[in-house]
Amino acid sequence: MRSYSNARSHSMKLIDAHSVNYAKDMKKYATFVPADEACMACVISDDVITKCVHVYATVELHGTYTRAQMVVDWGGHLGMPDNVKIVTALDQALYEDIMERSLKTNNF
Repeated sequence: MRSYSNARSHSMKLIDAHSVNYAKDMKKYATFVPADEACMACVISDDVITKCVHVYATVELHGTYTRAQMVVDWGGHLGMPDNVKIVTALDQALYEDIMERSLKTNNF
């Protein structure tokens, strides 16, 4: 998909260049799914999501160990109601189809 010769593909290549190279260098990722593109695919089609978890999360602004990072209460220890849906698996074929259609043409 990154081989298309149009403005959309070029922009995606520029934005993801560092992450794509890192994934290639690590040699432990069978596929590379950039977070921004994965998020947009999920917005475009809920069918992309094959697994997700509903949990409570907040952004730690003045923590001892972190700052301005999302903290997820994976174990439900805080007793707060779930407020986020975290996608843990995608339908790879559908994701790639959405990406290809969005990069191949000027119309989605």
